[in-house]
Amino acid sequence: MHDLQAGSADLAGQVRKVSAEGTKFFIGSPSLAKAVADSAGGSAFVLLSSEPESGGVAIVSDEIDALVEAGAYAAGAGKTELMAVAARPLSEAQAQRLRSGLKKAGANLVDIVTDPGSPAGKKSLAKLGSVQAVLLIGADAPKVIAPILRQGGVLPADVPFLGTGTWPAESFAEPALEGSLLALVDQRALKRISTRFQAAYGRPLSLEAAYAFDAVAVAAGIVRAKGDAGLTNDALRAASGFAGATGVFRFDANGRVERRFAIYRLSQGKPVLLDAAPSGF
Repeated sequence: MHDLQAGSADLAGQVRKVSAEGTKFFIGSPSLAKAVADSAGGSAFVLLSSEPESGGVAIVSDEIDALVEAGAYAAGAGKTELMAVAARPLSEAQAQRLRSGLKKAGANLVDIVTDPGSPAGKKSLAKLGSVQAVLLIGADAPKVIAPILRQGGVLPADVPFLGTGTWPAESFAEPALEGSLLALVDQRALKRISTRFQAAYGRPLSLEAAYAFDAVAVAAGIVRAKGDAGLTNDALRAASGFAGATGVFRFDANGRVERRFAIYRLSQGKPVLLDAAPSGF
């Protein structure tokens, strides 16, 4: 194992050196992608990011990934007409991923509203009467948008909000969010390493650290099954996927992660497990 310095002016040189010494697998931030592609072409690597680059895979699930899972769960329960209301702008690529992911899950995304206070946004919100669930996007949405949508019965109490781990825990007690469904990284899986992490590092396990743990665990699992010769990009894209501290996940042909989330319902300000994350694909 080699600890490379991501901020180094000669990261490519470091990658070239350790690759020549036999290193077959790299883990790091997006800055690592170009260095590996240029200096260790063909080597397998995992980025601690949500966007794959240069042929590597990205292990972090972003808000769109979790929203698709929440929407898929709602669609499976018969709530197929959805609207997304965001407290932040969405890129065209994010909007497309959300639409295509929900369509694949059998849900119809009626609209994506990113400016609910504008005339165009208010016109879009007039469609709320036809939706069966509302995706709330952005960390500010639970406190800023949810109460407004509930006021005056604009959005009935039996139409749930759908959210993700982007929602701050302190917002869970917001009365307008009662009954909301959250798609979260499997909390039970995280607990399997949280005690050991606390003992080893003197701080609580963060989701970022859990992703890094799983990146290492992927390499270890491949080596156990296939030996070090098995550390290839093809092995990273195995359809059966991997099981780790962040639950069960796999990488698609483009290197984007697909993760099984657990579904929680907000009840009296606390997330209560409604449906555990599936154990496989």
